[in-house]
Amino acid sequence: MSPKILIVDDTPVNVELLDYILRAEGFRTCSASDGHMALEVGREERPDLVLLDVMMPGENGFETCARLKSDPLTADIPVIFVSAMNDVKSKVTGLRSGGVDYISKPVDGEEVLARIRVHLRIQENNRAMTREHQARIEEFEVPNRLFSSIRKIVPRLPSPFITNLSKKPVATFMMFSPSIPASLVILWLTSAVMASARHFSRQQSRLCCASIRTAVLPRGHDARNRCGNAPDAG
Repeated sequence: MSPKILIVDDTPVNVELLDYILRAEGFRTCSASDGHMALEVGREERPDLVLLDVMMPGENGFETCARLKSDPLTADIPVIFVSAMNDVKSKVTGLRSGGVDYISKPVDGEEVLARIRVHLRIQENNRAMTREHQARIEEFEVPNRLFSSIRKIVPRLPSPFITNLSKKPVATFMMFSPSIPASLVILWLTSAVMASARHFSRQQSRLCCASIRTAVLPRGHDARNRCGNAPDAG
């Protein structure tokens, strides 16, 4: 689906001109005639980019941009100012209010399209980095869930268990990812439980091993499908 651009300008002919330029290149558009409407349309339409006029009735474009950036629903949408106010002070004010670029009127279609495409690429790269960062965070949630689960069963882990665990390739486990079979991770951890089983009750050992499976395997996953004959302690 093509990117959607929100055009904010109180002069209809300016909206029509930008709309024509964008639609001719395959972009989708939506519009607003003032700052208040821009906030409403921004929340509802979630555009990929905003073209924002400065001089409008009510609040000006700088104030509208600041409000867009303070709203979690629209904060990450890039804003490009499009204004006849082309002095340096206005451009700096626009960038400080949260804008990413500033285009002077009268607009040149090729310039508008070039700047939009640049900032859409930057936006997509930022989102890709955010997704990668989130994936890494989720990857490290596996060991966190595991040890949290074990601590709930054994309020104070016996020191022999910690000792046996420390002898394993901890660095490898901490980098655990879907590329490492869950069965190997389970075997690695349950072996630490079994090695110190004499310090656990039979029930504690079984609960520990069950918690390891629960922590490592995805929700709703049948342990027998991935773990096969992973040993139980006791």
